[in-house]
Parts: sequence; C-alpha cells; structure tokens
Amino acid sequence: MDIVEITVTLQGVPEVSRTLLVPVGLKLDRLHLTLQNAMGWENSHLYSFEARDARWTEEDMSIEDTDLSVHKGTLADAIAHARGSPIIYIYDFGDDWTHYITIGASTTAEDDTVYPKLIKGSGACPPEDIGGFPGYYAFLEAMSDPKHPSHEEVKNWYGEVFSPEINILQLQMMVGRMARRWQPRKKK
Repeated sequence: MDIVEITVTLQGVPEVSRTLLVPVGLKLDRLHLTLQNAMGWENSHLYSFEARDARWTEEDMSIEDTDLSVHKGTLADAIAHARGSPIIYIYDFGDDWTHYITIGASTTAEDDTVYPKLIKGSGACPPEDIGGFPGYYAFLEAMSDPKHPSHEEVKNWYGEVFSPEINILQLQMMVGRMARRWQPRKKK
C-alpha cells in the first residue's frame, strides 16, 4: 500500500494545520472523515473536494453534472487531477472553511502502522458555526477580553473556555480509532 504525506492548512487561519500519512487509495468520503477527526470538526455540514477541473461531492449534493462522487473517487484521483496544485477541501458551505491540501513525499506502508495517521499539527480548530475566519477572529477577540462588549454573550454561546492551542494527542487518538475500524479483519 502506498502512503502519501499530506499537509492541510486552513485558509484564513494559517496557524491551523495538520500533517497526516494517508493511503493514496483512500476514498474521498473517508478522507473527509479523516480530516474531520484530524482538524477537530464535528462532521455536521456538507463538503466537497476540488482539484483544478474536478469536484467531488455527495451524489445528492452535486451542483454540476460533471461533479464526481466522493464515494468512488480516491485521493490518488484528486492528486492526478491536481497536477501539482493543492487539493481544495471545503467544509460547511455557510462558513466556507477552505482547506488547502498539499501533497508531500510518498512511501510504502509500514507493516505495524495503521493508516491514516496524524503525525503533527498546530492550532485548535475554530468552533462550528462561528461565521468563517472573520467570525473566528472576532470570537477570539471577544473571548480573550473580559471587558469586550460581546465577551459574556460569546462565552455563553460557546459554553466553555476556548483555547486556540491544539490538543494533538486527542486528535491523534480520534484519527487512530477511526483508522483501526477501517482495517481489514485478520482471518483466524
């Protein structure tokens, strides 16, 4: 199995990025779930992948007749269409969280390693339904300043203390748990 290193950077919030090792044959619907876990999103919105002249979506969410299925397309397909350009992953068409996926080195899978695998990251994922990156920065400003006119409202809306720091171990466990569920069962 061929593995490729991908780096995912959140547009408008460049301090939020993840680096993963992913099988090139991974279906795009599973890459979506991988990115949801690696980023810390809640998987509660629509999404698409774009690579130059191609777009992959859920069949029932297809906008154009030329849209391809995320259930049939693979990371290898997206890489081939991208021809060296980043692959675009858009999550939540309202907040428009655009992620740039750059492709790094490829390698052969190690026998004792489960893939996909989150290997590093920076920055906590913004909260869902915050209004995109402009809303996220307004949220951070209000949350961090008790004298800000929106501080109490934002604090009550979010319901807990928000830290822009990543909890990489938690995200690695989430990606690992999901990846283990996808592993073929060993025959007895």
